[in-house]
Amino acid sequence: SMFAHVPDEELTRVAGFIRHTLDPSLALEDDIIADPWRPHGEIHAYMPGLGERTPFLDPSRIQLCQLMTQYYDTILLEYEALLADQTDRFQSVTSLNYKSGWKTMVLFYNGHRIPKFPYHLCPITTQILESVPIAGRIAGFNRQEPQSGIPLHSDGNNMWL
Repeated sequence: SMFAHVPDEELTRVAGFIRHTLDPSLALEDDIIADPWRPHGEIHAYMPGLGERTPFLDPSRIQLCQLMTQYYDTILLEYEALLADQTDRFQSVTSLNYKSGWKTMVLFYNGHRIPKFPYHLCPITTQILESVPIAGRIAGFNRQEPQSGIPLHSDGNNMWL
């Protein structure tokens, strides 16, 4: 099997994600429905069996956060190099973004590099993002307009970090 190294429980969870993708009317776990911070009517991507969720995670326990902390100064310099490149790569990626002034410079979409993106300007950031398993849809730099804020939202799924 192509996934012989993956534990059965992980494959079962991924199969549940696919089932929910194909049939969004399938039932959600009770704790998702009861969570006031995650409006279950907005869920469009759901992976069952992730276990107890907490609104705040200890960043020292997450490899991605450790790497981003360790290389913060370098990542900032790479971000500034991308800004100095004179190409506005920021875009609104959801309807939430239009109202809040929140835009994203997408480096990876569905785990794949963006064609013609100048990765040579951000080699450490790219290496970090490629070194961790990113299950999300988008990875990149985000910015907001001054005084804009981000409205309460759930991102429509139960998988975001």
